[in-house]
Amino acid sequence: MIERIFITSLTVFAIWYSMLEGEVFGWLGKFIHNHTPTWAHSPLYDCPVCMIPYYGTALYWLAWGVNWQQWLLTIIPAMGLNVVITRMWPKEEVEVINRF
Repeated sequence: MIERIFITSLTVFAIWYSMLEGEVFGWLGKFIHNHTPTWAHSPLYDCPVCMIPYYGTALYWLAWGVNWQQWLLTIIPAMGLNVVITRMWPKEEVEVINRF
């Protein structure tokens, strides 16, 4: 179970990072930014913690199938792990990340 939490967390971080300006899917992040309401930005491309329930669920169901109990015991801790990781970044580095 712990490996699923780490895989989910790191995969969502990879998706988040790849949609930063100047990265490989930066164009997709910009497209989402320009074509969705503001409230949808965090879960779609802007917040690694907020993205877990959506991208993490898709990843979980594709990789390990639909098992509601194990899914819940993976998604919630993965969100917590992403909170811990993002809180460990120095504030100056977080402010450097450019968004659209």
